[in-house]
Amino acid sequence: PGKVVTVEVRVGDSVEEGQTVLILEAMKMQNEVAAPISGIVRAVHCEDGMNVEANVPLVVIEPDMPDED
Repeated sequence: PGKVVTVEVRVGDSVEEGQTVLILEAMKMQNEVAAPISGIVRAVHCEDGMNVEANVPLVVIEPDMPDED
């Protein structure tokens, strides 16, 4: 569990794997939460200052589709 310090992305944003999507404070430490995949942000289920529980989806990212040649 923790508190969302800042959300760095919005719905529709394109993100790269490893890019910071939000900063979460837990046990008095701020942690950057990185995108596990590259893709498009489809939903953001949190906002700045919100308290969140463990294992709750905060940002939904739709994976990039590979180009078909």
